Amino acid sequence: MLTRIWRSQRGICPMCKGKTTKVIKWNPHYIKPKHLGGQYTFSNLVVLHPDCRRQVYSLNINITKLCYKSNDRIKEV
Repeated sequence: MLTRIWRSQRGICPMCKGKTTKVIKWNPHYIKPKHLGGQYTFSNLVVLHPDCRRQVYSLNINITKLCYKSNDRIKEV
């Protein structure tokens, strides 16, 4: 499922908007945390760079899922 999420994000980290690849690692992140009832589902997960994920947790930043339209524009959902 994580590869599917990575592909749906077109290899872009929603936090910094930088590229993620097999060389530039990435980690899963729950949009709605598990302890608040978030589930391991496509709609509730994004992939972030490890440093971006640490910033999200340490600074309590809310992340939205990036969604691409057919005209290649980024839309937050």
